[in-house]
Amino acid sequence: MNNVEISDNSSPHDDSFEESLHTSKKIKQTVDLSQKGFRLTGAAKEKHSSKLYSVAWSSDLFCSVTEDNVIRYESDGSSHFRYFATCGGKYISLYEVEVDIQKNELSERPIQNYDGFRARQIYVDADDDEDYYTCVFAGRGVGSSVGYGPISRGHENKDGYVTLDSSGDTMVNCDKFDVSKNDGPQLLLAAGERGIIKIIDTVYRRLFLTLSGHGDSIYDIKVSPCDTWLLLSASKDESIRLWNIMNATCIAIFTGHEGHKSSVLSISWHPLGKRFVSSSMDTSIKIWNLDTHPIQENIVKSHSISPRSMMVQEGDAENTITFKPVFEQLPIFSTNKMHIDYGRLCIYFSN
Repeated sequence: MNNVEISDNSSPHDDSFEESLHTSKKIKQTVDLSQKGFRLTGAAKEKHSSKLYSVAWSSDLFCSVTEDNVIRYESDGSSHFRYFATCGGKYISLYEVEVDIQKNELSERPIQNYDGFRARQIYVDADDDEDYYTCVFAGRGVGSSVGYGPISRGHENKDGYVTLDSSGDTMVNCDKFDVSKNDGPQLLLAAGERGIIKIIDTVYRRLFLTLSGHGDSIYDIKVSPCDTWLLLSASKDESIRLWNIMNATCIAIFTGHEGHKSSVLSISWHPLGKRFVSSSMDTSIKIWNLDTHPIQENIVKSHSISPRSMMVQEGDAENTITFKPVFEQLPIFSTNKMHIDYGRLCIYFSN
């Protein structure tokens, strides 16, 4: 299992670029992964036939599960778990992986007779035409990040799936509690073909919020490394949006004269959260600045309101709070000299 055969395609060089595209030399070699420190701890095939486009880890660490499906802290350090999610088609899956916190690595012990990991929750969108392309963990749900994990039961259909429906009676009523004080497991976010970001509370196993605004499909979403409530989304509508998912506000929109001229495929935050880089079907790479007075002012403002306070109450229009996003058209850096084709992925490396 640890001996894997790989092939290495030699890169084109000299003046024979076109020819090398069709005559790449393949070198086969056997690599003993056990000697490299890698090993396969488990594998699974999801029973739906859709392609899987994205996978994301949660940063949370949970402890052993009791019979009443509550994850509790154990002083002896037994049974610790991490979670990751996958998405593709109209499905979003949440998996549980046992880890050895002493060695900071995956455990070699199976989880209750499962080899390496197991599915904990599976969500299916009520819209048959939805196709999820990207997922990420962000924000915080209800409960305690130490005492409870995303393992609640209920709301499943006959196949064991939880149906995601944005109608009001199936969504978490976030007006009943102060979202900013949530300290539960991270919320699970996914977006795709329909251009709507679905935010799932994995304790309630229901939609927490939906974010609408893009005019076309969403290809990438990324959470800020400095504020777990701030989210960037990249879309086929040639724009990038900055959101505060705590209260469903769009803080800024990056598009316009100097913006991308085709679908935005990938985005990546600067480690300090003040800039981000984007790549597009127009073959360009752009760096955008978030450390401007209008954007920073809107970020602060977005943390002080709630979705309910933005609505007209009792028919009085004067009670409506208008939250206007900042429109940014000018990146601080832009080039299309790096690639002859579009860039599918960009990652910001910086000190």
